[in-house]
Amino acid sequence: MVKENRYPYITCLDGNVSSGKTTLIHKLDMQTQYQDFEIHEEPVSLWNHSATGADGIMTAYSKKPDDESAAILFQQMIILSYLAQDHKIDHSMFRTHICERNLTSAQYLFIDEMEISHEEKENLKQMAKEVNTRIRNPHMVIILDTDPETCYERIKNIV
Repeated sequence: MVKENRYPYITCLDGNVSSGKTTLIHKLDMQTQYQDFEIHEEPVSLWNHSATGADGIMTAYSKKPDDESAAILFQQMIILSYLAQDHKIDHSMFRTHICERNLTSAQYLFIDEMEISHEEKENLKQMAKEVNTRIRNPHMVIILDTDPETCYERIKNIV
């Protein structure tokens, strides 16, 4: 059963990689005089954590994007991170939340574009669908429509 969706009020920011989602979240966080909302960034550090000192799954996947097992594990971590985010929202004193990305992106954009077997793709979609029944859906999704060339230039500057 999907959780009641009146409060907390959830807005998600979405867009291409390097479209400015994190930058916008930081600007909102810093420039608001009276902050009556909570920010939830993508948990990149969680996705890249390794207790052994080896590369985290995000780094491992970015180094070998054709590695099907790394791609699947990375996507599973992303899907499960939405459960953790929803738990934080459940226990927050704030009524309004601004989140970077949302599960629908993971489910319908990233999974559909993954180069993995049909069976694995369906397993991931089923997992995302199950998690989606246990978390709140956003009230609003704002998609940052950044030119792909701009995104590409930003990515080149990071790497």
